[in-house]
Amino acid sequence: MKNFNKLFFIVVIMIITTNIIAQSIQMPKWPLNGKEIDFTGTNITVNNLNSYLSGACGATNGYYDESDNLFFHIIDTKLYSPDGTMVGDLYIDNDNTPDEMGAEIIVVPVEPSNNCLYYVIYPIQQHNDDNTHVWKVCYNLVCWYGPTIIESGVLCSEENSMTHGGIAISDFVNHNGDTFHILQVVGKGPLTHFGQYHYVNGEMRLLVRTILPNAHHFDFCELDMSKDGKVLAAAHMNINQFNPEAKNLRIWCFDDNLGSPQVIHDIDLGVPGLITEQFTGVEVYQHPDYPNRKNVFCSRVGGTKYISIIDGNSLIGSFALTSTNFVSNSQLELDRHGYLASTCNDNRLQEINPISGVYEVHTIGQHNAVRNDFIYNSHNLAPLVYTLPDQVDQADYSAYTIGTEFDCCEVSHLSAIKTPNMPGVSHASNGDIIITGSSVSWTQASNPFTSGGQPITDIYLKGELKINQGAKLKINGLTLHFKEGEILDMSYNASGVGSRLELRNSKLTVFDDCAGDVLWGGVSCSGN
Repeated sequence: MKNFNKLFFIVVIMIITTNIIAQSIQMPKWPLNGKEIDFTGTNITVNNLNSYLSGACGATNGYYDESDNLFFHIIDTKLYSPDGTMVGDLYIDNDNTPDEMGAEIIVVPVEPSNNCLYYVIYPIQQHNDDNTHVWKVCYNLVCWYGPTIIESGVLCSEENSMTHGGIAISDFVNHNGDTFHILQVVGKGPLTHFGQYHYVNGEMRLLVRTILPNAHHFDFCELDMSKDGKVLAAAHMNINQFNPEAKNLRIWCFDDNLGSPQVIHDIDLGVPGLITEQFTGVEVYQHPDYPNRKNVFCSRVGGTKYISIIDGNSLIGSFALTSTNFVSNSQLELDRHGYLASTCNDNRLQEINPISGVYEVHTIGQHNAVRNDFIYNSHNLAPLVYTLPDQVDQADYSAYTIGTEFDCCEVSHLSAIKTPNMPGVSHASNGDIIITGSSVSWTQASNPFTSGGQPITDIYLKGELKINQGAKLKINGLTLHFKEGEILDMSYNASGVGSRLELRNSKLTVFDDCAGDVLWGGVSCSGN
């Protein structure tokens, strides 16, 4: 059967010819630890970066502008500016027992165009001082201007679990007037949502799905999703202290609704029945001309690459690409040249053609991929896994346009609106805040803006502040900054109760942090 599948695949390759380089425009460069791999030229090169973290043991990622210049760089949970300045910690460990970072960091734009904000998403294994454990998926909103950490939080978690789970994300999806990413999260068991729908300034930008329990309880080295979101695959360690088993690749297939998986394939790659085979990387390649055809590549510890062919929901077959026996203990990622890349973290990088399986090994120089210690230290036979920056597969990164410096400066200051709304407060899509309650109170600790649970003293408004007739707003200990031309809108009615505003140790002023010589519109009172 395996020989037949191989023959079938070879025939398909002979029939189908595709210019893969023109079809795949991934990140221009991959930021690692003090180095970046540069795919912008004909030859792959390695450049020095200003940011470097001694003892890095999690993962790396970052983002580049439309001119391929670095916006920001992430090593483990630390955020760096392009000049190497450490801006801050994306994640804070709140007790004395060190937490551990998973092997993937996702960075995607919040908006498809004129974008200023980026989701940074990563798994954390939380170890508590009382010897309890929580596996959780954390996020930050980072503005490239600064760069600035705007918001931090947790998307989902699994209590009492030491999980090497996985995360994978889609490109932008348009549905019912919303534009958002779909994040798939797989743990060892059911996960608790902290809000399945994530909003940014009142607009839904992220849908979190956690409906795929890891039935075998194996630890994942990498989770990957096809461009259309219909195939999800995990390369995992098939050895654990409870349930050793020979299967080392799991593939989920979805229908058009991307709900519960319609078909699940558990596959034993390599030597049949051998439980010591482990896989460090997986990549789901969607054929550009035949979207139902997915080539799922896996990288085995020791070097051999395997391919499993999915057509719709059906597994056509799996076999080894025998010519690609390049020893690499890394994740697999699609690069800007349109090839699958892996590394053994010496001075070489392997590229595999995802259509033909033909490969090349390039000597590019030492590039400092980070080894994930969370996986490596999990048990005595755990593989050494070097991480590569996670991307949206086969996405055109050059199409994600960047907002202007002025706009993104304002975004870096704007106070993000909490969802759901504070009682008696609503907001419009243009950023206007409307007070409807008869007794609404804003303090430094309680207000309708996201602050990571910390008290704030300054609120930067995106639009106007409107207090409806009969509504009352009490502000204590805050300074409200209004953008140029924006107003505080109050109204009154001779036959009824008008708008009411009470200020205590507070101030209304202009938002002039991004441009001088600007005036806000002041207070507008209208009625009869």
